[in-house]
Amino acid sequence: MNEDPLALQRALIEAGDALAASGLVAGAAGNLSARRASGRVVCTPSGSSVAGLGLGQLVTLDPGGRPLRADQRPSSEVGAHLAIYAAAPGALAVVHAHPVAATALGMSRDLPDLCVTAEGAATIGLLARVPYLRPGLAPLAQACGRAAALGARAILMRHHGAICWGASLDEALGRMLALEHVARIVRAAPDAPRLTPEEVAALREGAGLPGAGGVACVEVTEQA
Repeated sequence: MNEDPLALQRALIEAGDALAASGLVAGAAGNLSARRASGRVVCTPSGSSVAGLGLGQLVTLDPGGRPLRADQRPSSEVGAHLAIYAAAPGALAVVHAHPVAATALGMSRDLPDLCVTAEGAATIGLLARVPYLRPGLAPLAQACGRAAALGARAILMRHHGAICWGASLDEALGRMLALEHVARIVRAAPDAPRLTPEEVAALREGAGLPGAGGVACVEVTEQA
């Protein structure tokens, strides 16, 4: 991740524009963030579209999650981003969106399995699903953190879209786009055979996702 603060902010703005152009968010939905080596996090603001943001609109948080400027409000869901950063040291960027096919898959009765293509196995990596918990509150953030701690880089939130992380904004955004692409394939061919766990593990190892193994998806339960 580029440590030039201005370059990082510009990258975040470009990623927001790309996310909006992808059609995976509508209105003021969705949010993005990036973490700097100092522990500070730069994120999109509350109540704004991720498209067309200016440098002055981005919110910088100190390592404790507090805005550096008292007149700025971060996205109400930044708690989930912070929980992922705390749980996954390799996470340097987080993207949350409401992709239609992936969101629908997240609400299915059965545990989703996207290992129908090599992309679904390797690019997305281990998938997790968390229960419906009210957006913006601590229980959902904590559930996302638990999912990331298990090694999931893509997380489906029941009734609330998806959140993906990566070692860069490009990786996190690319994972979100891949998640929706493969979810559409699964929707078009729900009975298609899945890759074997052994092949899934090999593909992930080759893609630089060691430790993800051959498990397609894990269910993360609510904790009191």
